[in-house]
Amino acid sequence: MSFSGSNPVSMGHNSSLLADFNLDMRDQLSGKTYLKIGNNALVGGQFIFETRDGEVEIGDRVLIEGGMVICRTKVTIADDVVIETGVCLYDHASHSLDYSERQKDIKTVVEDYRCGRSFVQSKNWSVVKAKEINIHSNAWIGRNATILKGVTIGEGAIVAPFSVVFRSVSPWTLVAGNPAVPVRNLDCNLK
Repeated sequence: MSFSGSNPVSMGHNSSLLADFNLDMRDQLSGKTYLKIGNNALVGGQFIFETRDGEVEIGDRVLIEGGMVICRTKVTIADDVVIETGVCLYDHASHSLDYSERQKDIKTVVEDYRCGRSFVQSKNWSVVKAKEINIHSNAWIGRNATILKGVTIGEGAIVAPFSVVFRSVSPWTLVAGNPAVPVRNLDCNLK
């Protein structure tokens, strides 16, 4: 994949992008690296950077089969993590809880779109809650799971398919459901 202008992606040794990889920069700052990929990683899916502030860091030996990362602040994925197809990592609330701010969002989105700009270019992000997502080493995120803002997935934790996680997950714990709840503790000594 090629990028115009400065390269917003840095890739480590022996890392590759899958055919479905897509980078969507809504308000790019020239010269900034937004997506940092470690060594021996295989990365697919869509990476959407809603603001200039977003940053995604992916460790070594990570497999991201597909899905979507929607980033305004920061998403960190440590080493040896598996993220299956259809997973969504979403580090912000998208809109304010205040209905009058959502009304303003609609007006600015429509105006930006009609003027050929990114439809979030004029959005007032200061009223939207955002918080980093952290996924620690050896975690496994199952197919079509959703990880929301402010969540930390502990080392070796497993998120079952189709789960919605809006609270942090302890290390070596299996969670499942909507909302995701602990199902059982995992043996950290299994190889």
